[in-house]
Amino acid sequence: MRATLEAGGKEARAQLPLLLACSFAASFAQSMMNIALPQVADEFGVTLSTANWLVTGYMVVAATSIALAAFLLRRLGLRTVFFIGCGALALGSGLALFAPNFWVLLAGRLVQAVCTGLFYPAVTSFIMANSDPARRGTHLALNSGTVAAGLAVSPVVSGLVLTGFGRHALFALPLALAVLLLAVGFFRLREVGPRGTGAVDPLSVVLGLLGLGALVYGLGEVFRDPLPSLAVLAAGVAVLGLFAWRQLVLKDPLLNLRPLGNLGFAVGELLVMLGMMASFSLSILLPLYYEGALGFSAFLAGALLAGPVLANALSDVVGGRLLDRWGIWPLV
Repeated sequence: MRATLEAGGKEARAQLPLLLACSFAASFAQSMMNIALPQVADEFGVTLSTANWLVTGYMVVAATSIALAAFLLRRLGLRTVFFIGCGALALGSGLALFAPNFWVLLAGRLVQAVCTGLFYPAVTSFIMANSDPARRGTHLALNSGTVAAGLAVSPVVSGLVLTGFGRHALFALPLALAVLLLAVGFFRLREVGPRGTGAVDPLSVVLGLLGLGALVYGLGEVFRDPLPSLAVLAAGVAVLGLFAWRQLVLKDPLLNLRPLGNLGFAVGELLVMLGMMASFSLSILLPLYYEGALGFSAFLAGALLAGPVLANALSDVVGGRLLDRWGIWPLV
């Protein structure tokens, strides 16, 4: 019988705090560079648009890793995916910690992104599979609140470290967190549920990575260099279209797109996308405004970001309880 996080599910229940810590680490690493983009641009003599690839490139790799996560969880199990994610966070943080130039720093960030891409779906799928339906919304909200807390803490802590100790010290924090998670997970994390079979489609991975990368690059550069950027943007849309077509014809797709045929599911995904777009754009643009236009320190800029993100975290927790009690429509 499958364990749940409620009565009788002691093993599954014991895993939850560790997995929530993984969500915190993933969100901390995701947003830690938002506050540092002006300093990175100045230090390495690159444009803000180029420096922003420390964030947008991170999200492209994270999105590709999210698509791979379902296969890896099914084939390798939660424990192995956990070690891959923590290992990527440790390796990427170590690489960025000693980066001598911008491109090594970017490489470190892209490796870090694997952690975020694996942990977000891994923790969510664990909760969905092992929670009592009556408490599932609360547990999902707890995870969302943990992610939001990481997003809130990251700019404040990163701004403080960046102001007091410089860019290199910034990556000591996720490196230490990754090592701690690896140590705890080695002794505490156990498999919950059987493993499955199946194979990953390499072409789907390549198409997804190239399509997203081209789309993001084209959107980011379209006002600086319109004609080449529009060409790259069109190519990105075409490649993503090919990716979508391949997922629909494969028997075992990398990313199952068929649920989007359900109108309710598609509308829900659109709402999630709009919310994420608003959150991510403000978390990048506001630090640039605070530090660039207003001349605030990185620490003060990070502190100013904490309030809205903490409000988001509180809304996550309240929203989960409302979902359990009243369903989805009052939230919408």
